[in-house]
Amino acid sequence: MKYLTLSTLLIVLLQAREHTVKESNFETNLSLDVTLIPTKATVVQIEPEEWSNFVVQEVVEHGSTVKAGDILVKCDREDYDEKLADANKAVRARKLNLDKAQRELTDLELTTPRSLEGERLVFVTAKETLDYFTTTGRDLEERTAKERLDSARMGLEYVQEELKQLLMMYEEDGVTEDTEEIILKRQRIALKRAKFGLERAELGHKWAMEKTIPRKAIDLQRKYDSALLKYETAKLSLPRALELKQIAVEKAVKDDKEADEKLAKLKAATEFFIVKAPSDGIVYFGEIKENSWSASEADKFLKEDGKLPAETPLLSIIASDTSFSLHTSVDQSERLKLAEKNSATVTFTGLDNQEFEAQLTKLALVPNGAGKYPVALSVTLPADSPLVTGMTGKADVITYQNATALTVPASAISKENGKSMVQVKLADGKSESREVTVGKTSDGNTEILSGLEADQVVIIPDSEK
Repeated sequence: MKYLTLSTLLIVLLQAREHTVKESNFETNLSLDVTLIPTKATVVQIEPEEWSNFVVQEVVEHGSTVKAGDILVKCDREDYDEKLADANKAVRARKLNLDKAQRELTDLELTTPRSLEGERLVFVTAKETLDYFTTTGRDLEERTAKERLDSARMGLEYVQEELKQLLMMYEEDGVTEDTEEIILKRQRIALKRAKFGLERAELGHKWAMEKTIPRKAIDLQRKYDSALLKYETAKLSLPRALELKQIAVEKAVKDDKEADEKLAKLKAATEFFIVKAPSDGIVYFGEIKENSWSASEADKFLKEDGKLPAETPLLSIIASDTSFSLHTSVDQSERLKLAEKNSATVTFTGLDNQEFEAQLTKLALVPNGAGKYPVALSVTLPADSPLVTGMTGKADVITYQNATALTVPASAISKENGKSMVQVKLADGKSESREVTVGKTSDGNTEILSGLEADQVVIIPDSEK
């Protein structure tokens, strides 16, 4: 144990003051700015799925007292009614177009296999005709042409021989009678005809062999190629056209259904042109939620010619018998000092000398988007309290309390090698350094958890007063 010499002690006593350790109530406090928020509020907003142009004609005043069913906001319907009329007119045309497309699909489902079979038959016929001509027909036509030429030649030879024989026969008589002249004349005519017939046969044979038969071969080949191409194309295009039509009809059916749903949603929007109070209460512009009230955005559209936004809180209805709670947000250092069930004393600006008891009921575990931790306190107000939603005050939260705490002035504590030390005055007037375990500090006093007892005296250096 370290003791001070008499001279040193005299110097310390001359430059220091003393503090007698006593048991007393010790507490730490945290002052919070709080806002009075109702525990229950009905938020009013519109949620149209199709129409968005809600232009305000009339709106109830902020702070008005209303009954359930009273009109809060009334909007202009002119553009909406015009749009709805156009949409209803479009229904008939849309249904007719859909019926037409479905009829065309039904027809196509019937004609596609028939058309495909027709192209197949044309192709089969062209192929059979070409095959026959290639294997049989061409040879037959060439032989036929040759046979006609041979027949003409033989006919000419026959007529020539017959004329020759007649001449020989008549020359033997020495006299040619009129009848014989007639017969010879007829035979010479027949010879002329036979020669012409041979000439025609030769020309016909040449034409058939060089033109008619080759051209027929080409034509039959072209008809076959064309029929094959059309058949192959039909096998691809006809089913594809049918499939595309099926897809188009399916889409038309889907579009028709979606259009019907869209029209139904448009018709449903009619209920939002007059917004009525869902219950009795006081009207507050903006949204009142569990930890805040904001009317700044609502003021921009809750006015004549303002445009109501969809799915956005417009105003809130607060019942007259609603209870209240206090709300605020704290930073990390303040959050770590607080705990649920902490008690507090609340004062409100304008209510002089009035305090209300409160208790911390909610302490968020995670921060909000602003990096703050929401805090809520319960408070009981008298029935005739003039306090209303949105009023602000101060909550003095007791973050720690020890009714029998031993405390010393914070200036009496020094640090030596990381330890908390105090100078304790002994019974013989001397003093010694003593290690203590400290707790919390508040208003310049520090809680001593161990190392000191009641009625002991600690020395406070005068320089630390």
